[in-house]
Amino acid sequence: MKIVYTLKNVTDLEWALAIAAEVKAEVGITPDYIETDRGERITYDRTDLKRLEKGDIGDSDYISRHQLLSEK
Repeated sequence: MKIVYTLKNVTDLEWALAIAAEVKAEVGITPDYIETDRGERITYDRTDLKRLEKGDIGDSDYISRHQLLSEK
């Protein structure tokens, strides 16, 4: 079974990942993938989300690390 959410007012990768983290914390599930506005499909990774939040990596770094292989 699949549930798909469209985040209409979310244009920031960090915000979308934070929403995924909140869902994980509340109900224990992570998304199969997150699709960016440019159509890139990426996976959720808590460790790199923390690095993104700290400014240790940027959006493009996160995307390149977690882009699904079929999309590269």
